[in-house]
Amino acid sequence: MWGLGLLSPETYAPVLLRKRAAELTKKTGLVHRSMYDLHPMFSAPLATKMKAALLRPFVLLFKEAIVLAFSIYAAFIYVSLVVLCASTVSGSPSAAHAPLPSSASSRGPLQHLADARAHSCRAFCTSSSARTR
Repeated sequence: MWGLGLLSPETYAPVLLRKRAAELTKKTGLVHRSMYDLHPMFSAPLATKMKAALLRPFVLLFKEAIVLAFSIYAAFIYVSLVVLCASTVSGSPSAAHAPLPSSASSRGPLQHLADARAHSCRAFCTSSSARTR
């Protein structure tokens, strides 16, 4: 794979234009420069280039409505999946049929909602298994 890359000709425009400018300078004696050498962004310091590169996605996000709409949609889908995965009851029988803890002091602020959901799931599973027997 690398052998093919070494045998193929150069196609990157700044390199080609710099070579062409150097050949013309050597041939005519006049100083020729490529447009990439004259553009201020190519000769700017690294800090300026990094600032422009890091700012560009945020400018695009807030100036293009479709990018903002898709970002909000993707965030909604991501949050929905995280909430769905975090709220599912474990599939192991020991965790599904464990007694509910009696004290709420060691639990998180929304743990009572998860306990209520687990309790209702447990009640549904036992009533549906009783119906199938």
